[in-house]
Amino acid sequence: MDISDGLGTTVHQLSEASKVSFVIDFDAVPVYTGLAGSERRTLEDLALYYGGDFELLATVSTERLDALLENYRRAKGVEERRKLTVIGKVEAKGGNRLSSKKGGTAPLENRGWEHFRPSHP
Repeated sequence: MDISDGLGTTVHQLSEASKVSFVIDFDAVPVYTGLAGSERRTLEDLALYYGGDFELLATVSTERLDALLENYRRAKGVEERRKLTVIGKVEAKGGNRLSSKKGGTAPLENRGWEHFRPSHP
């Protein structure tokens, strides 16, 4: 799935469709280097809940992950900026969660960009 409406809402959509839970490792989520030093909440809001990123979210079985990453790494013409990043894991249940070394574990909010939401109250 594309995450152009935000990773948070996309994870919830995928979770509902597949009837599984996701644990997202915030420390593994690629974040624009220009945001280095920003407050944690600002980083979370922009990396998880803000729309506009044209990235894809996909799952692959644990048994096939290493082979996929190796094959992708060896592919000719793949630029570093188009790398695959493992940002979490799938679990049978437990709800969608965000984990990190600094912040522990918390629920991953089901929010993102809403195209038809008014920009003012």
